[in-house]
Amino acid sequence: MIEKLFVYPTDTVWGIGGSIFVENNHKNIALVKGTSPDKPLSILFKNISHLREYFNLPEKLNDSWLREFFNMGTSLGVPVTFAKNPFPSWVNCGSEIVFVRVLNFPFVEKMINEAKAPIFTTSLNLTGQPPCIEFSDAKAFFDDHLKIESTFVDTKELVPSGESSTMVILDSDLSTNISRRGSRVLEVQKHIEKLNH
Repeated sequence: MIEKLFVYPTDTVWGIGGSIFVENNHKNIALVKGTSPDKPLSILFKNISHLREYFNLPEKLNDSWLREFFNMGTSLGVPVTFAKNPFPSWVNCGSEIVFVRVLNFPFVEKMINEAKAPIFTTSLNLTGQPPCIEFSDAKAFFDDHLKIESTFVDTKELVPSGESSTMVILDSDLSTNISRRGSRVLEVQKHIEKLNH
């Protein structure tokens, strides 16, 4: 596990993250963004198999369903009780839910392999300001605000859409609640309905 932050593109906006098992990564992200260090952050995985290494997910959430879900610019909130092993306290900050994302791209795999762990993921911006969408804005933010050990992922493998993401909370009984409605929320809702068939 390394104490280091990464700045990288996601399917929606530019993001910032680091190994979830290093508390200072969580603290430094809060410092960079100007937000509370007690705020839980989402976790990014490199593929569905990687996600399953850390969570026991209900049988209905098969690989095909999950793959399609995560291709819609979404995050899935799952009960921390689904985790195979307890996470450090700073990961969920007392919340009973932890949000997860999967981005199956070579640069994501490389980041996660370097971190030797899943990484936190949150938008690259100062709190209260719009998230970085353009490459040039992300690079300028990195140059201006990242004073600790960090890597800017210079890649064209993924270009952020600039569209808002949808966040879905899954309860232990497989009921769902959309906590943030993104630009593709209608598609997401239709996909969720498949769980009930």
